[in-house]
Amino acid sequence: MLTNLKNKLPQSILFTDQDTLLAYSVDATPGLRYLPEVVVVPENEEQVQSCLKLAYEQEFPVTVRGAGTGNSGGALPVKKGIVLSLEKLNVILDLDKDNRTI
Repeated sequence: MLTNLKNKLPQSILFTDQDTLLAYSVDATPGLRYLPEVVVVPENEEQVQSCLKLAYEQEFPVTVRGAGTGNSGGALPVKKGIVLSLEKLNVILDLDKDNRTI
């Protein structure tokens, strides 16, 4: 799986070093830590799509993460796999006040 990610995505958005994996293995929930196998920090929609397509094809678990400030463990990779961090996708493209969506 990692080889395929490296073939499809820029190296600059893939992280497998121990320090990064440790940083993304926790959120604000006390006492919980789950180490992912890779962290992907996409910079655009196409990179998100490529990552999710590969994960789907290879049945590899994906945990989507925002800022990692949750207190319930929802952003923790309990099944290892990929942490897909959306931290760089931080621009509001559309605001729909009627439906309360961004």
